[in-house]
Amino acid sequence: MDSSTSADSPEPNVAELATIAEQTAAIDQLIALAQHHIQVFDQDLSQTGWNGPERIERLAAFLRGIRGRRLDIIVHDTRYLESACPRMLKLLDVYGHAMTILQTGAEGVYESTLPDFMVWNRVTELPWFWKPFHSFWLTMGAIVVVPTLIAATSFLAGL
Repeated sequence: MDSSTSADSPEPNVAELATIAEQTAAIDQLIALAQHHIQVFDQDLSQTGWNGPERIERLAAFLRGIRGRRLDIIVHDTRYLESACPRMLKLLDVYGHAMTILQTGAEGVYESTLPDFMVWNRVTELPWFWKPFHSFWLTMGAIVVVPTLIAATSFLAGL
């Protein structure tokens, strides 16, 4: 989830979220802090309370606020959203002018060789550092070599 910040924003916070309940609480905190734009990337919205009445009211309050606020949701699988999220669909019905729900994957909305999340964020071509990973052997080598180099560097720094 991405949210815009202002000069009065709290200091950045890093926390390990080990349980679904902790993740759900953190999402609610982020919604409360959001100023202009919320972006959600999720498998299917089924795990962290996206259809709960309190969450929907928080999102509605966010969208009712300052003009120009946006809520963009990207899911890979829409079956849960379609069958078990009437509150979220009602929110989309009421705030369709400020809200988007997109699907990724093979049945995504874009006809592009780029991953959907890149197209959605207005990336027009792969970053230079991504292009070498079209090679299977380079990718497999990087999977082995990069973590080994990081571990070796950390080990040597500790001596």
